[in-house]
This record gives sequence, structure tokens and C-alpha cells, in this order.
Amino acid sequence: PHEAELALKQARALMDKYQIEMGDIALSDICEEDAVSGSGQYSPTEWQWKLANICARCFYCEVISSWDDQSIKSRFVFIGSSHNPKIAAYAFTLLRRQLAKARKDYVATLKRCSLSTKRQRNNIFTQGWLTAVHYKVMKFSAIPLEEKEKLDQYRDRKYPDLVEAATRGFVEIKPKDEAIRYLGYEIGQSAQLN
Repeated sequence: PHEAELALKQARALMDKYQIEMGDIALSDICEEDAVSGSGQYSPTEWQWKLANICARCFYCEVISSWDDQSIKSRFVFIGSSHNPKIAAYAFTLLRRQLAKARKDYVATLKRCSLSTKRQRNNIFTQGWLTAVHYKVMKFSAIPLEEKEKLDQYRDRKYPDLVEAATRGFVEIKPKDEAIRYLGYEIGQSAQLN
């Protein structure tokens, strides 16, 4: 009993010396992993955000966006326990490349369209692709409540000045555009996480 009491006092002294609280110890297994958003813009596009959120939720993570001054690119930071952020970042990178290629291939099929029409149709196609991927990867799971609370605590402590980013959002799909979204959905079903 005497040794345990002494060890507890030493531990308390070290915690005081290094300004460590019990909450910090509980959050010690939370880590981060970065993934480049693929956007040269200051903030990622709507489809990049949606894809990052799908990957984060699937692998018990939260995701925030950050700007990297050195590479001049926006990046996503996946926050979670153990190896989950690394897997989420890997899944995002893999799926982002596949979606970027699918978007490029789809736009190449559009002939005699104005630039704004091509953009609009590409966004509709992307919505379908993301829906398919969402159904595919969400089979894995959702974040348990206690894990979510730990992630919220970690995020609030490490990033107290975090603000919600404004994105442009997707356009509302008209009935005539459902075929485009369905095409995106069909192609999205072939996305691979390997």
C-alpha cells in the first residue's frame, strides 16, 4: 500500500509538472492522418468533402480540412483511434483518384455542351457515384457513441478555433437529369477499396 501511494504521488507530480490532465490520458490513443484533397483551391470541393466524410464515418473517424502552405494544397485530416485514421486517409486517397478519373472520363463523353452545362452534368454524375460508394462502404459501420464523444473532445481541445467551411453544394437534380445520376451510380458501384 505504501509503494502504491508513493507511485501515485509521483505520477501526480509528473502530471502537474507537464500540465497533463486525466482527460489528456483518456485521449492519448487518438491520432491523425493527412490526405491531400486533390484540390489546388483553398477549400476542397463539395464532392471531395462528401467523399472524405464517407471515408471518415466508415472508419470511425472525424475529418477536418486544413491548408498546407508548403505544398499549396488543401488537405483533409482524419482524426480517430488506433489505425483508423490511416485506413480512412488511404481509402479517401484511393477513392478520390477513382472518382477524379470517372469524372474526367464522363466529361469527355459530353459533346456540344457549354462549360456550365458540362459542370452541372458532371456534378450530377458525381452525386450518383458518391451515393453508390456511400452504400458500398457504409456496410462496414458507423461511429459508436463513446468513440464519437472522445473524437469530439480531442477535436475541441486540439482545434479550438475550428470553423465550419462553406461549400457551394450540389445542384438540385431535375427529373430529366436522373439518367445522369444513375449512370454515376452504376459506375460508382465498381469503385474498389483494395
